[in-house]
Amino acid sequence: TVAGTHSQPTLTSGTPTTTTATVTNSGNSTISNVTVSLQAPSGWTTSAATPAVPLPPAADTGAGRQPQVQVGDLVQAGPGVVGPKTVYRPETRYPPAARRMNRSAEVMVRALVDEKGRVEKAERVGAAVGMGFDEAALEVARLSVYNPATKDGVRVKMWVSMKVTFVP
Repeated sequence: TVAGTHSQPTLTSGTPTTTTATVTNSGNSTISNVTVSLQAPSGWTTSAATPAVPLPPAADTGAGRQPQVQVGDLVQAGPGVVGPKTVYRPETRYPPAARRMNRSAEVMVRALVDEKGRVEKAERVGAAVGMGFDEAALEVARLSVYNPATKDGVRVKMWVSMKVTFVP
């Protein structure tokens, strides 16, 4: 398929002629400014050149381009991504039973921060600690507030991890 503007070359018997065009193959790969050399077989006569003819653009299949990110899309860390920044993290509520027993713990949680900076979902990572530590850590995660993540300047959702430490 030839897309864009090209001109019909003039062919003269035995004389090479070149023309330039944009070519799209069946795999939708596009090559611009391709120079094609043509030579008419012996015995052909010269024809008048046809003026440049604009052709309709080739169908845009989106091949080779990254899809556009939209507000609220879920993304992972990578090029163009700026992670969520904590704006507010509540005081950690120490479980009463653990306090009475003078217990300490660390609980890893992850939170899905939406495009508005609110925690949409929180879950514990790893084995349960027990004694109310897991629930208290999840509460800290759910009540935290963030500046949302962005990808290429667009507000998006992203998972963040946090460690909640309990020391008597």
